[in-house]
Amino acid sequence: MFYEDEGELAEMILSPYGGKMDEIAESAIPFPHRKGNLYKIQHLVYWNEEGEEVSQRHISWIRRLYSYMAPYVSRFPRAA
Repeated sequence: MFYEDEGELAEMILSPYGGKMDEIAESAIPFPHRKGNLYKIQHLVYWNEEGEEVSQRHISWIRRLYSYMAPYVSRFPRAA
């Protein structure tokens, strides 16, 4: 999967939570992702080619990556 052409311009960005965030009271600032989340993970893929077939190939690839990562995240990854 990671060596496929569609993944050439892909990224996963992990934004860590915890640490200082755990010291800020929930009522101090509006931030819904605080409770129990260690990271925010963003799955991204880019492509320069045009066309519906190319777009669908890259979208399919990022969906497979998302499914691949699902067992390694806590729960309800889209809701967090």
